Amino acid sequence: MTLTTILTVLGLVLIVVLLPVVLKLWRDDRQRVVAQKEAEQALLKQVEEQRAYVIESVRVITSAMRDGQCELTEGCLRLKGLLDNTFPELLQHPDLQVLETVWQRTEHIPRKEAFKRLELKKRRVHWKAMDEMEAELQEPIQRAVSHLQAQRWTT
Repeated sequence: MTLTTILTVLGLVLIVVLLPVVLKLWRDDRQRVVAQKEAEQALLKQVEEQRAYVIESVRVITSAMRDGQCELTEGCLRLKGLLDNTFPELLQHPDLQVLETVWQRTEHIPRKEAFKRLELKKRRVHWKAMDEMEAELQEPIQRAVSHLQAQRWTT
């Protein structure tokens, strides 16, 4: 056998031995790419669902605020929290600056269960302060509500 024949046979043996490895790596890579695309699609769907949930929540809260079914302070705090995480650029609008104002002016007040655990006397002090703030900021809050209700939402 000549050197050329030996090298040719050796090359063919290497190809036959390495071909399954190459094919497996190629299949694994294709599966990884497909799985990554599926994960990206699932994440996009989740983000879209979250945005739709926030939009619906904003609509419900602003409607409740407009109809007097939700205290203005509570509505502002909820709106600020929702918009902060999903539509932070909206909070830059002048009509919505009042949400930040309410947030800052109530930062010291315990929230949710912590508020319920306060003594009645302390809760009354906070309620009075919130009522005074709502009276003072009623017009800007109503402008914020109107602005959000007129918002052209994109998901």
